Amino acid sequence: KLYNALKNDVLDIAEAAGGEPARFFLQKADREYRAMSAMREQLQKIVGKVDEKVSDEQIFNRLFDASRNGGSANNKLVQRAITVMDPAGLKAFQAAILSKMGRGPDQQFSPDRWLGPSGINGLSARAKTMIFKDEPQLLQALNDVTEVSKRFKNLNKYGNPSGTGQTVLGWA
Repeated sequence: KLYNALKNDVLDIAEAAGGEPARFFLQKADREYRAMSAMREQLQKIVGKVDEKVSDEQIFNRLFDASRNGGSANNKLVQRAITVMDPAGLKAFQAAILSKMGRGPDQQFSPDRWLGPSGINGLSARAKTMIFKDEPQLLQALNDVTEVSKRFKNLNKYGNPSGTGQTVLGWA
């Protein structure tokens, strides 16, 4: 109540000093400040507060997790983070995501992992579009890798894991 009373007093003073335009611009400045404050609070979920020590890896993991979890709140968070990244930072983020997706603990690429929750399908469709918006050819290449991985996975169904084919062929 106190804040609203003070805000109204300041608006009345601005209007008395500069007329209706002064009131309008002060209200606009207040709205923009509130929006900026909300964005700062959202970004603090990723980069931490001013006095908090957060490593680059922690920042990446928080942003990566937000892009994997989907949901409108996380999509907005990813969008805000991408909005404030410089082009080099965005490229580094894209590269880090690509190097992480589809790899197992041994750091080897696996089509099964690529298609699973730790791969491309772990990213929400909205996050993929936001993260790779400036790279439509890369996004198409990712879709191609996904299609090849699906086909490779299907081919593995017809494999011969027991090795009996070699024995039969050798006997023949």
